[in-house]
Amino acid sequence: MPKRRETVQTDAQAAEALALMYRNGGLSQLRDRATTFVWAVLVLSALAIIAILVIFTVRPDKDNTALIALVLGFLVPPATGFLAAAIREIHTSVNGRLTQLLLLTQRSAHAEGHLAGTADAATAVRIAEEQRESQP
Repeated sequence: MPKRRETVQTDAQAAEALALMYRNGGLSQLRDRATTFVWAVLVLSALAIIAILVIFTVRPDKDNTALIALVLGFLVPPATGFLAAAIREIHTSVNGRLTQLLLLTQRSAHAEGHLAGTADAATAVRIAEEQRESQP
């Protein structure tokens, strides 16, 4: 019987730990990291636009296709890398939380089964005692 109580206490502690993680910045840390990557992409995009506008301003009469391709070829790969890093960060965070949630759900269901089994056994004992008492 003490083993079952320990299991329930462990599940309650796990639920509190999971709730505490969400309250104390588990999601805000992810949001901060993902936001940093998105800001980096926006800054690189702004640099590309500014560079292209400067090229058109400085060389209005000439063919600027090669220079624009050079600017984009220089700035697009890092932007793509930042987006990939943001996606990887979100993926890792979500998968870790899902694993914790599944483990917590499994433990909770297991503890509920133990408690239900204990309650069923207690009910069966009570019924058996009532039947013995009612017999002459």
